[in-house]
This record gives sequence, structure tokens and C-alpha cells, in this order.
Amino acid sequence: MELITIEVFADMIMRNNPAIQRRQLILRLHTALSHKNAGVTCACCGKPIWAAGSALVGSPLCFCCITGESETKNYYEIKNSCFSFTEKPFSIYSIIHLT
Repeated sequence: MELITIEVFADMIMRNNPAIQRRQLILRLHTALSHKNAGVTCACCGKPIWAAGSALVGSPLCFCCITGESETKNYYEIKNSCFSFTEKPFSIYSIIHLT
């Protein structure tokens, strides 16, 4: 799996799915990443969740349970660190002002 930031992943999803609300997608990605970092496991098999996929399907599931595949080389996962030192961190203040 290739690790990418939440923002880059959201941009990729938005290119192919313009009906999705970017703000809501970013919130779901942050939530799924925090669940993964907290040790939440797949609701089906107990393996670590796939944050990127879990955010898209709305359930804490692993890669295999979401895709039915075992090979992950052509897929993306969200980096544990969602921002660099030059970017603003995602804060409660920015969540409130997204609408």
C-alpha cells in the first residue's frame, strides 16, 4: 500500500466522485484514522482496519473484508501523520468553520 495524506486522498476521491462532499469525506477520513490509531479492529475478522476504505464504506473493516482481495499493492492508505510542519493541523476550530 502507498501511504498518502488525507488531503491528497480526498482530492483523488473527489475527481472521480464529484457528488461526495469533500468536508464530510475529510471528517470521515480523520475519524477512521483515529480509530485505526486507537487499535480498532475489523468488525468482521478482527484484523487492523483499513482507514481509507473504512472512511469510504462507513464501517470499521480491514482491506480484505472491504475489497475481497489479499493483494494491497495498487491501493492507498492514510499516513499516520496527516500534516507536515508547514501545514496547519486539523483542529476543532477548522471543523466548526467548514460549513
